Amino acid sequence: MDHARRVVARLGVGPVYDSGAAAPTAGTSVLLFDRHVEKNGGGSLRLSMHDSNCTFHGQGATKSTFLRIAHHLQHNDSTCVEAHSPVADDWLDRIAKISCSNCKKLTALRIRRPDDHYRSFYAWGGPSWVNFSDWFPGNLQTAILRHSYSAVAAQRNPTIPSVGEAECDAVARMVRRVDFLYATEESDCFLPELRRRTGLHLPKKHWHEPPKPQSRHNRHKLPPASTILRLSEEHAWCDWVLYRIALERDVCGRKRSLGTQAVVGYPRSGRWVPKFAVESS
Repeated sequence: MDHARRVVARLGVGPVYDSGAAAPTAGTSVLLFDRHVEKNGGGSLRLSMHDSNCTFHGQGATKSTFLRIAHHLQHNDSTCVEAHSPVADDWLDRIAKISCSNCKKLTALRIRRPDDHYRSFYAWGGPSWVNFSDWFPGNLQTAILRHSYSAVAAQRNPTIPSVGEAECDAVARMVRRVDFLYATEESDCFLPELRRRTGLHLPKKHWHEPPKPQSRHNRHKLPPASTILRLSEEHAWCDWVLYRIALERDVCGRKRSLGTQAVVGYPRSGRWVPKFAVESS
């Protein structure tokens, strides 16, 4: 975890979420752009956006998607985007460059606790012919945020690009630019605020997407939870950095400051997390 500590030291502690930010006024067109990292709760938000009062675009976010977004916003048409795969690496810059009058552009991203993410990803899409420990790709969430094709690669078991401190720095700074950055486990408590800030008619209760049928095939091959945690500590250190950054945002106002005992195991009581992830910078 030395790599993680050095990255965290350079970044410092980020700002908490501003729950006092204004909601859009009447007549404002809204873009809700959700960067859906595989197995991070994006399917559930997609169901919510489908039920809302916005033009929906799902799956990929390529050059043509951003042209369509600009067209909708310029015609005062609120738009919801599930940016899943493929997604342009510079998606935040592309959104920033969209020009429109009387519009609000908002981005969302969830980071999942790494050991939970690996368990879910392997059960859903890991290669059934390779055992979990041999398959384990390092820093998977980080790799997917750098290049969306890494999710497809991880399902086929080729080596995905490695992540060093420079790459981790870049991804960490990128995720801090996201308007709604939160831990996957905070989805339920954050939905009312997401409704308020976007002004969209999102459901009052967060939809929970049912498990995929294929997830049954690999579940019986999963190792003990302690093994998954150990592998994530050794090989997914940057994913833990991103998870820490998401917790720093404190979108649900639980005021669990880093470096206090209350945050250990957050957000599930009694669950251990690597020490660096709860140390003050």
